[in-house]
This record gives sequence, structure tokens and C-alpha cells, in this order.
Amino acid sequence: MKPGVQVFYRRIQIVGQSNFPKQGAVLVCGNHVNAFMDPVALQLHSDRPLYSLARGDAFQKNWAKRLLTQLHILPIYRKSEGVENLSKNEASFSASAELLQNQQALIIYPEAICVQERRIRKLKKGAARILFEAAAKNEFKSSILALPVGMNYTKPYQFRSDLLIIIGEPLKAESYASIYRANPQKALVQFTNDLELELQTNTIHLQNPVYDQLIELLFDLYLPVINARHRGCDLLTSFQNQQQIVSVLNQLSLVPETSIQDNGLNHQIKQLEEQLLNFSNTYPGLNPVQINLSFFSRVVRLLALIVGYPIFSLGLILHGLPFWLGNWASNRLAKNREFKASLMMSIAWISWMLLFLLQTICILFLPISHTHKVETFTIYILLGFFTLYFHDFLTINKAIIQLTFKREGKGSAVKKTHEKWKSLKELCEKIFQL
Repeated sequence: MKPGVQVFYRRIQIVGQSNFPKQGAVLVCGNHVNAFMDPVALQLHSDRPLYSLARGDAFQKNWAKRLLTQLHILPIYRKSEGVENLSKNEASFSASAELLQNQQALIIYPEAICVQERRIRKLKKGAARILFEAAAKNEFKSSILALPVGMNYTKPYQFRSDLLIIIGEPLKAESYASIYRANPQKALVQFTNDLELELQTNTIHLQNPVYDQLIELLFDLYLPVINARHRGCDLLTSFQNQQQIVSVLNQLSLVPETSIQDNGLNHQIKQLEEQLLNFSNTYPGLNPVQINLSFFSRVVRLLALIVGYPIFSLGLILHGLPFWLGNWASNRLAKNREFKASLMMSIAWISWMLLFLLQTICILFLPISHTHKVETFTIYILLGFFTLYFHDFLTINKAIIQLTFKREGKGSAVKKTHEKWKSLKELCEKIFQL
């Protein structure tokens, strides 16, 4: 499954892996944006087995209950899944606490909901209950860590996007021992608040939903320009640039609306959002950084696309069907986009392995020498890698190549676009000062 995740995401970077102990009791507390992809990605990049808690409605069918139990997944029920089921949580909480007592690692999502938003929702107290129940049974004498983990996807539902996993500094259960002994409820609240702050630090936390559309436009258009200033920009640097943009909008959320209107910021923000949306709709998929490419660079990229496309087409015939099937099935089966990536990756990976096995058998039965069979198999594998990376190259360059040979009025479309983006970029820099 790990190769499937690494193919699905273009880049995966883990920060703070040294904070994750290889042994001992650990309660992993993460934000939840991508259904089963979140625990799968964590498990595949962990040096130890991870147990996890999942929404109770997934256990409704007997076959699903048996499968999830075998995968070390425990149910947790919410009011939306029936008030009559809430009593079942006591058994899950006790089982979870017992796992921690046995020095295991357990994943829980304290937001108690899977939703693709650029914020941390108010945390529930389930993580605190499990942590302190386990710690109290041995009077806080053994170390139990709560580990805040931020799952940061550029586009959680999209094939070949990026994933940054930030493992924060652990919170120690014994640090809350005196508070818990004096007032257990106060300890629950204190720990939950501390954990919420840690998760906000390790994720993109946009306080005001009013800016949801604006932040996505900024991340698509303005962020690449900022990242381009950092040679070899990694996902952590990009994340830090995102946080700087979000911090400005969060500060505006704290200012009374009348004050924002008085200094013209409210008007500028609305104007920026409208112009960015218009630019995005007019030039879909265009990375503004590429507008500055020379005509020669654009022609070279076009030639590379022309030369490579026939090979890419052959690669699609041999390797593309599973990905088309995964995308088609996930679009029809996923009721919410939070489940799209999980379904697409799972279906595509299983389908590809079956196809790979079938095509390997076909190569073995070809009426050619053993040496030629090895060469054919090698070419087949290399063709798969070429197809994957050519897909990325095509996605990145398609918009600018189309623009190169297009004209707007009497002038070059690239030049006109450059002028439009220049004024937009100046407005972004004026507001965010980056």
C-alpha cells in the first residue's frame, strides 16, 4: 500500500519524526481531513503498528465490523449516528486506555469529524478521557505521550498533490497529574485546550470561514510566486509561507469590521478575491510563475511535450486504466469529497497490481528469449514511471503552452496576461507584505 500512497501524492514530507517514539505509550492526535487516507499515510510512515479509532457508522455491517476489528480499528460513535449508540463508546474508551497501558500507539481524531477545511474545529474531550484514564490507572507513574500531528494536503482529494506531515512536540500525561488529582474536569479542559493550540500550530488554521474561497485562490496563484523566491522550496517552507498569508487574514478577523472599512482593507480584500477568481477562471491551471518564462523556454517545453506524448500515450494504454477506474469509481461511490482520495487510491492500487500481474504473465509467455523478456519487463516498468512524471509535466505546462500561441486583441496573450498578473501581484504584496 505504501507505493500506492507515494504514487498518489507527488511529494510527501515528514517533519518532526524524531518526536514519534519507537516504543512506549503514545496517543496520536491528528486533524482529520481525508477519511481513511489520514491513518493509512501515518501508518505507512511509522516504524511501529498503530491502532486507531473510526466513526461508528462504518461498523454497521457485520463484514465491515470484522474487517475493521482485524485491522485494529475501534468504533467511536457520535450523536449523529444515534444517541442510543453513545453508551458503546465506554467500551471503546476503556479498550483504548488499555492499549496505552500496554505501551501501544493509538490514533484518535479529537475534532470528531472528517471535513476538508483550512482550520481546526473545536476539539472534543475524547482524547483527554482516554489519556487520563490510562494514566490514572497507574497513578501517572509511567510515561504516556499525546502527540499532535498535522496532516497538511495541498489538495486532499486530488491525484498528484502534496502531503506534509508535521509531528509536533509531545504533551506528557504526567504534566497534568496534579491538576487531575485536584479536579479531573479541569485537567480534561486544560489538556484539550493545549492540544488544540498545538494542532493549530501544525496545520493551516484560518479562523474566519468568510475567507475560505480567497485562501484557496491565494494558495493556487500567489503562493507559487512566494515559493519561487526560495530555491528548491520544500513542503515545510511552502507551509510556512501559507501560515504567513493566513496570519494576516486571522489578524483582520480580530479587527472590528468598521475599522477595516475605514482604512479600506475590506474593499481591497473583496477586490482581490474578485480579481483572483476572474484570473483563475480566465486562465485555468496557469501557474503565474511561468508567465515570466522566456519564449525560448516555452518552445523547448512544447517540443518536449510533442516528443514525449506518443510514449506517454502508450504508457496510458498499459498503466492508465486502473487510475481511470479509481477516479471513475470514487466519483460515483464517494458521497463526500473527504472519501474521494481514499477510494480512488485503494481502487487504483488494487486494480494496478492485478493488471501488473496479468501483464507480467503475458511477458513471461511471449515467444522470445529470456534476455528479451527481462528487457521487455524493464521497459514496461520504466514506461510506468515515465507516464507518471510526464503526467505531472503536462499538467504544469499545458496552460502556459496554450497561452504562448494565443493572441488577445493585437498583442500576445502571454504579454497581456503578464500585465494582468502584475497588478494582481502588487495588490497581494500590498495586503500581505510578502
